[in-house]
This record gives sequence, C-alpha cells and structure tokens, in this order.
Amino acid sequence: KLRWHSFQNSHRPSLNSASIEINRQSAAQLSLLKKCSLLRLTAIMEKFSIPHKQSWAWTVPKFMKRSKLPNYRGKMVFGVPLIVSVQRTGQPLPQSIQQAMRYIRSQCLDHVGIFRKSGVKSRIQNLRQMSEASPDYVNYEGQSAYDVADLLKQYFRDLPEPVFTGKLTDTFLQIYQFAPKEQRLQAVQAAIMLMPDENREVLQTLLYFLSDVASSEENQMTVGNLAVCLAPSIFHLNVSKKESTSPRSIHRRGTVGKPHQKDLNENMAATQGLSHMIANCKK
Repeated sequence: KLRWHSFQNSHRPSLNSASIEINRQSAAQLSLLKKCSLLRLTAIMEKFSIPHKQSWAWTVPKFMKRSKLPNYRGKMVFGVPLIVSVQRTGQPLPQSIQQAMRYIRSQCLDHVGIFRKSGVKSRIQNLRQMSEASPDYVNYEGQSAYDVADLLKQYFRDLPEPVFTGKLTDTFLQIYQFAPKEQRLQAVQAAIMLMPDENREVLQTLLYFLSDVASSEENQMTVGNLAVCLAPSIFHLNVSKKESTSPRSIHRRGTVGKPHQKDLNENMAATQGLSHMIANCKK
C-alpha cells in the first residue's frame, strides 16, 4: 500500500506506519516504483481502453527531460509553474496559497455553497494583488470565504499546465472513461506515481483539503458538488489562454460553437475522476 507525504503538516492526516511513504524512498526505490506503476497502468489501460485506431486512444507517457523554463521574473504566485516555486522557495505551493487553504479549513467550512457561490471580482483581484506583492504571507482574516475560494480556483486555473501535467492529464481522463470502476483506483494510483514530485505533492494537498471541505455537512458541498465546481479549473477544461503552453489549452484555442462529444465526455470524466480521487485520497 502506497502513500505519499505532503510538504505541509496541516494538509495531511495521520499515516499508517505500515504504509510506504514516497518521500522516504531512495532514488533507486523510486525508479523501481515508477517502473512497476507504469507496467500496472499499461496493463489496465491496454486491456480496457478503446481501439488504438482512434487518434486519441490511451498511450503510455514517455519520460522526458524537463524543458528549460522561462524565468517568470514578473510573477510570484499566479501563472508560475510548480517547479519554479520549488526552485524559489523549496515548496511547490506558494505560502499565500497554503494560507488560503488553512483559512478556509479553519474558519470557513460552515459557509453554504463554498466553491459554488461566486465571490466579488474586485475583492478577488485585490487578494491576487496582495498575494503577488507578499507571496510568503497574506492575512486572510475577515475576508469573504467565497472570495478566498475563488482565489484558489484561479490559482489552479492559471497554472501554465494542469496539476496532472500536460503529458498525463489525458491519461487521467481516459482512466475515468474506459477503465471499469473496480480498476480505477489502482490505475489512478499508478498514474499518480508517474507525476513529477512537486505535482504529486500539490495534488495530495489539494485532495486532502477538498476532502475536509466535503466532510462538513453545514456547507452542503458534497464530494460530487466540489468536483463539478473545481474540475474545469484543475483539469484546465475548455481553456483558451494565449500564455498557456499545455497541449490541452493549445488544442482548444479558437474552438467555438457546439462542444464536441469528445469534450463532453472529457468533462464528465474529469468530474467523476475528481470526485473519486477526493473520496479515496486517504485510502
């Protein structure tokens, strides 16, 4: 059984001592884990995916060297890749974003419709400016829960590529389109092992956070409701941004009119997938 540690203690539950913790593995052990995960994922998806005659059938992502990144000197938080945050601060999530999560977790879980009800645009913009000006500390005391929730959605939507990475996002979506329900958790756990360390840590932190939000009956936001509200931002569905470099964003630029069936299927898979991952993140 495999678990991975988060960089932020407040974002993870107690771990079973019998669990294997990814961050305690040696480089050789991690390499072996990734190879085993790749084999497991390949076996599941080759058995259950659609025929390869269709151009968007599942393929195993190739491990490639990281491409050289721009310096992002004009940005501190929003639109900054996770790996750049690691290089700058040693942590993939900026402190101001972690603080926003802690604020919601500690003071806002009783707000009905959090992440569903919209905040006020001008106040959200002010919070963005505060975060950019002071990425290490933002005092959210007294701020609207809905404004802070929208700020978090914007952060994940503005990442240059989805948390799942540009290379693996389609893999996650196809797991939830083609793999049988009883095989999905195993397939997703294998796919998560193939993610870069910083993406895997941020995904875990996000899923634990959303699990805590869903655990409050007062806010009326079930796992499914949260997935509907957050999947487009987290998976970068229907994104059309000039600055985005992910294959998903590039594919959708200029797309107008009636949505393709493929897009509808992916939207449904993203919602089901995020709901499933939130519900099972502590297993």
